[in-house]
Amino acid sequence: MLSITINSLTMVYKALAKTCYALVQLCEYRKILIRFFRDQAYHCPKLLSLDLPSVQKQGIRALVVDFDGVLSAHDGPTPLREVLPWLADAVALFGDKVFIFSNTPTQARVDYFKQHYPKITFLRPARSKPYPDGMKQVLAQTQLKPDEILMLDDRLLTGILMAIITGTQAKLITQPYIDWRAHFFKETFFYLLRRVEKGLLKMVLLF
Repeated sequence: MLSITINSLTMVYKALAKTCYALVQLCEYRKILIRFFRDQAYHCPKLLSLDLPSVQKQGIRALVVDFDGVLSAHDGPTPLREVLPWLADAVALFGDKVFIFSNTPTQARVDYFKQHYPKITFLRPARSKPYPDGMKQVLAQTQLKPDEILMLDDRLLTGILMAIITGTQAKLITQPYIDWRAHFFKETFFYLLRRVEKGLLKMVLLF
């Protein structure tokens, strides 16, 4: 019983610490975040809307892709079937410089990529987005410049903020995959969370 209580308190502490960190970074990088919020040039409706050969021609040499909302709806154990050709094309163009960075790196997801996409690295840093640990790992592993790496994420204050902090490129996925039937309450929570993030940026615009 005591161990459960300690674990719960630890989780709450980490969640609060991450929220505080995100809010501090929001204030620090508010001008750039507002640009991502308002400028369509930084938006991409879905992953499949992103033309990989064009991205490569623009100097991008590595991809970092979120999972929930980007490759699948929340809690999906594997990517959706419709995104599999896109993943295959990504590996064909970028080789072993394709990374999956989810704040929910379940073992089922990790095992799936090991089996089906061995060239893709599933990042599991000690601290999740928006902490820069995962992107720093990518930078160290690839030895690329920050502007040669593209982050694809559906959350402004997680993946997009992490990319801004580390100086890497990013695209905001504006029409994330959602499965209301399978996970109504969880999808509702993250839907509201996205709205809260946009609301915070609108508040920042007033100051």
